[in-house]
Amino acid sequence: MSEHFTTVHHTEGVRCRTEEEGNFLLYHPKTDQLHIVTSSGKAIFDQCDGKEIDEVVHLGGKLLLQESDHTEEVLRSSVLSFLQELNRRNLIEFG
Repeated sequence: MSEHFTTVHHTEGVRCRTEEEGNFLLYHPKTDQLHIVTSSGKAIFDQCDGKEIDEVVHLGGKLLLQESDHTEEVLRSSVLSFLQELNRRNLIEFG
């Protein structure tokens, strides 16, 4: 992925609110859509502040490694898929 895109950042205007049971609600005012993410998803979303995609994937993999018995390689793949889904939902942008 990094060969096509360099950085990742929040889409302008996206807001976040804490919900019950450790979940977070991401709201995109331009699309008027709500998206629920877990605390891990929120932590990964927070890393999308202009960092290089490879760094976000690495940090997200390390974060998930603390909560899982999967290999770091599998978890990094999961983080990349999560970032692609956030992008598909217009919550983050690749640059």
